[in-house]
Amino acid sequence: GSDSASRPKPYAGFSERLDPAHSPTSSVHGEHVARYQWVAPLAEGRDVLDAGCGVGYGAALLSRAGARSVTGVDAFAAAVLDARERDRHGNTFLLGDLREIPLPDDSVDLVVCFEVIEHIEEQAQVLAELRRVLRPDGLLAISSPVPGRIDVENPHHVAELTATELRALLSDTFAEVALVEQYT
Repeated sequence: GSDSASRPKPYAGFSERLDPAHSPTSSVHGEHVARYQWVAPLAEGRDVLDAGCGVGYGAALLSRAGARSVTGVDAFAAAVLDARERDRHGNTFLLGDLREIPLPDDSVDLVVCFEVIEHIEEQAQVLAELRRVLRPDGLLAISSPVPGRIDVENPHHVAELTATELRALLSDTFAEVALVEQYT
């Protein structure tokens, strides 16, 4: 038999997925789109990984911003299938685990990973994988909700990080780290 302890644990947050087609005017939708709009100018001319791409709305925005290529990776087959069906930009969408990204070393110039890391216990492993696929001069744009900022506890968040914790975690893998707070 197989050793279940050696297999990656499934993500906790599969049911927490933003789909702009279902909530185009929600504040959560606006916050998510604002993150992609903020990073979009960095995508121009770059090969981009949208890590935790969901249904692909962010990948579309990055393509429209002039990315050379966009690859979306998500752990949920239904999201990947939706992204593929909705895509009008020639993007690639792969089913994959961010703890074992299905891309070669040094294959992208920009990684976008918004509102994903808090869903995964093995955060250092995810960051090591993001670093592995980034080219030496690559950029990572990552976001995570601030614990306690919202009064509702999210059962899909297994490891929320304060700004200090996020900086420390990132600094273990990346030489240069800058934090920017989002206000919408």
